[in-house]
Formats: sequence, structure tokens, C-alpha cells
Amino acid sequence: MRFHDAAISLQPRNIGSCLDLALVFVGQHIALFLRILAIIALPTCAVVYWASRATSYGWLWSLIALSAMSIPLGTALVFAAVRLAMGQRCSAFAAVLGAFRSAFAAMAVTLLLRPIHLVLTLAGGLPGVASLIYTGFGAEARMFSVWRAGEHDHRVSDLVKSEFSDLIARGIAVGLFGLGFWALLTITVDASAMLLVGVSPCLGRLIEATRNPWGLEDWGAWWEALFTFVMTDALALTTVCATALATYAVCRLAWFFAYVDLRIRRDCWDVEVALSEEAQRWRTPT
Repeated sequence: MRFHDAAISLQPRNIGSCLDLALVFVGQHIALFLRILAIIALPTCAVVYWASRATSYGWLWSLIALSAMSIPLGTALVFAAVRLAMGQRCSAFAAVLGAFRSAFAAMAVTLLLRPIHLVLTLAGGLPGVASLIYTGFGAEARMFSVWRAGEHDHRVSDLVKSEFSDLIARGIAVGLFGLGFWALLTITVDASAMLLVGVSPCLGRLIEATRNPWGLEDWGAWWEALFTFVMTDALALTTVCATALATYAVCRLAWFFAYVDLRIRRDCWDVEVALSEEAQRWRTPT
């Protein structure tokens, strides 16, 4: 298998096209996507639900779980996306196992750096985004190196420096898309649960939790009830964590295609593929 056998279209894309391609990619490989998501999300949601029921710090456990488990989820998705892009089959178990085998040390380092990224993001926004940009393409570089061994490529750090402002804008765009997609997905899951099983895990329980039993308008009590619900309700926090992981998966695939676009524009991967195909055509007797 050579890189010029890639099964994805190698052409420059803006961030909107990367997001579109990520959604198309998920739709084309929905079974694989859901299996990888289930392997990571089910134990994560179980821990969040148990911790929210057992303690009064469900929101903290949710934040820790999302921060930690998004790392192997993203790496497994990149592993699967690279193999599929190169025209090879990949199962969900192989993707998760391959991610841990090939990038366990890198994931451990990322886990240690994740609190710093979160603090920088909450403190000022751009510093956190910048730190994520600088470390955001590690999985792609490692996975593609299998097919790019011995061939010329710029170092990822050089690429990030040369395209830093553009990558910042792309990262912000992906983040804004993720917030909107997360809200839409949460509402969709909430409405679907209400229709199918008669339980609204988020909106319905929120309305019930903040309703004054005497019908009086006490805004102080309303805000207190809202805060308590958001911070401690086990079912709502579990639902939000599940939809957050699904949203992260889509955004992570969009970032994967942003990396491919960066390599196309800076390392001319599309030209390399075209030249390889032309050379193969000339070698084939007519």
C-alpha cells in the first residue's frame, strides 16, 4: 500500500468543506463510527452517571471524564480515518486497540497537558486555542508516517507556524460549529427519548426541577434550583456527556481533514498523487 492509493479526494478545502466532509465521512461509515463511539462513550457515561448519583460533584466528574476520554476517542477515530482513507478495512476494536498501541505515550502526555489547555482557554480564549493548535495534529502525523516513511514532508511544527493564524481561525470555526451541533444533538436526543420512552432527560427534568410547587415567582429559588440541576442531575449530565463525545468525534474528523488540506497546500500531496498516477500510466503497456 502506497500513499498515492489514497481513497479520499486530495484537493484544497476550506474549513466549511472540512466540516461537510466530516459529516459525509460519518454517514458513509456510520456503523464503524457508532461502534468506536460506543466503546469509548458507554463506560464514560456509566462512570459519570454513577459519580453524579454518589456525589454532589457530578459536573466535575463530567468535565474530567470528557477531558480524559476525548483523547483516546480522537486518536481511535484518526487511526480509523487514516486506514479508510488509504483504502484499507478497519474495525472499531482494531481502531481503539491500534490507537492505544501506537500512541499510548502521546495520549498520556496529552492527558497531562489537557488541564493546562483548559485553564488557558478559560482564562483568555486564544492562548488555550493556540496551545491546542500546536498539539492538535500529533495523531495525524504519527498515523500517516506509516505511508510517508522516507518521503519529504515538512515538520508539523513548521506547518503550524506558517499557517498559525489560519489554523486559529479554523479552530475557532470548528469550536463554534461544535457548540451549535452539541446543542442541536442534545435537543434531538432529548426529544427522541421523550417520544420513545416518555422521559425527557434534559429539558423536561429541568422544567420539573425549577417549577415552584406553589406557583409563585421566586427568582432566587429558581436560579438556585437551576444551578443545582445543572451541577448534580445524573441523567442530564450523562446525556450531555454522550452528546458531547459524539460532537467531539465529528469535530475531530473535521480537524483531521484540515490536516490533510494543510499537507495538500504546503507539501503538495495532490501533485504527488497525480504524478504517481501519471507515472503508473506510462509504465502500463497500451
